Amino acid sequence: MAEGYKTLLSPIEVGGRTLRNRIVKTPAGSRYWSQDGFVTDRVKALFDKISAGGAAMVTVDTMAFMPWTNANFVQGGVWDDKFIPGLAELAELVHANGAIIIGQLHHGGPADFTDPVGPSVLTEDEMPLNDPIPRALSIEELENMKERYFAAVRRLAAAGFDGVEVHSAHSYFMASFLTRVWNKRTDQYGIQSFENRTRLTREIMQGVRANTPEGFLMGVRFNGIEFGNERAMTIEESCEIAKLLAAEGADYLSVTGGGVRAC
Repeated sequence: MAEGYKTLLSPIEVGGRTLRNRIVKTPAGSRYWSQDGFVTDRVKALFDKISAGGAAMVTVDTMAFMPWTNANFVQGGVWDDKFIPGLAELAELVHANGAIIIGQLHHGGPADFTDPVGPSVLTEDEMPLNDPIPRALSIEELENMKERYFAAVRRLAAAGFDGVEVHSAHSYFMASFLTRVWNKRTDQYGIQSFENRTRLTREIMQGVRANTPEGFLMGVRFNGIEFGNERAMTIEESCEIAKLLAAEGADYLSVTGGGVRAC
């Protein structure tokens, strides 16, 4: 069995760190956090079992960098220093099992059902999801969100996390700026060029590097393709976006996909 998975079980270097194998736990949401965002015994048990089971890198899901409370969908809190002790316990468990731990910071953006926000206001006919129409974020709001993001990254580092995964996928906050499905802006974050549509993600990446110690890993998760909409991003476009993200210094790219309904 091991011989049949020789490559999978062999070490690989990511951002100067050697992983014991190529098994990675991606950031699927567990919803195991407490209602107010704290690490629970169930969260610790989940990542303890996954890392002890052989995963070399585990990515912790749905960690909110801005205050969040909702009875229907819980997220891990990283928006305040009060969360650091619990996150440190989680990191210690994973490290004790010989794995590294990455935090994926999250904001729902236009898919956030408490306060949907995005790059642009859409008409009802343009809406790709059956959700409330998001309001357009101002430059001032974007600057505030970036600063909150960088503060959360510093907390991850303080808690002993090995890196952060910049979440620019699906129909969430940063992803909504990459695609014509959500983005109709004409300013520096607009859809006119790959440079503009990747600007927010790249600024976040630059801020991560400026706010973390040397050796802190930075990955980016983004859509390799979108489907179900005439304005959706193509594989060819995502390849060009990937080049810009790699040039910005991503240690790894986590490629996924996003589906939206046709207009």
